[in-house]
Amino acid sequence: MYTRSRCNSEDLRSINVSHKIADEIPNETIRRHSMKHIPKIISVPHHQIINKYELADLVSNISINSYNCLVIFDSRYDYEYRSGRIISSFNPKSGVELCRIYSRFAERKTCFIFYCDKSMYRSKIMHSFLMGVLKGKDQDLFYKNSFILNSGFEDFIKNVPDLCVGSFIKKSDPRYVENGSLRRSMSRMRREFINYSKKDMESMKIYQEKRLSSNDADDFCNVCKNIIIPFMSKSD
Repeated sequence: MYTRSRCNSEDLRSINVSHKIADEIPNETIRRHSMKHIPKIISVPHHQIINKYELADLVSNISINSYNCLVIFDSRYDYEYRSGRIISSFNPKSGVELCRIYSRFAERKTCFIFYCDKSMYRSKIMHSFLMGVLKGKDQDLFYKNSFILNSGFEDFIKNVPDLCVGSFIKKSDPRYVENGSLRRSMSRMRREFINYSKKDMESMKIYQEKRLSSNDADDFCNVCKNIIIPFMSKSD
């Protein structure tokens, strides 16, 4: 059974504006990873957790903790994301893409949220990956301002549908098992976020130097304030 959001067609068209930045990110050709370099996933002792109601409050009032912007990462596979997602969320398909999106907002007092389907497994993988790329003060700042949604998208869309687009599907949906999407997506996540080599990690650090222009970042933050917040005031 699918859970659908209450966004109308006009809302959906408006939400597409928030994805402009992600859509403009070019597809990167990532080198094949050498099986000689398969380091263990970076271990983060304690991830900061946020629940669905705290996240809803944060989206409705971005400045609640002195943040200027909110960036949400959807850690699920692309077919899950296409079916439904939290509005304005990004779905990075590679470590390079994750680093590029992060670096564009890193200096703007940004709060970073990661969410998965109904657990925190894939969110922890992406969060830990980014912790490994960052060093020193950058790593400390990211850790301080990043959170993982504890209940995942399935629970969030049931309780806060006005902040979601589309519908929830399981990652093991028979359609995507049969056409091979699940297998390919699992392999890509292992390749991009777990079995990366040290050389790959070094190459990703160059994106920390690239920053989103002030105007573009302001446009994105305005989308968050002008589209997401009004959803909270809508009646059922």
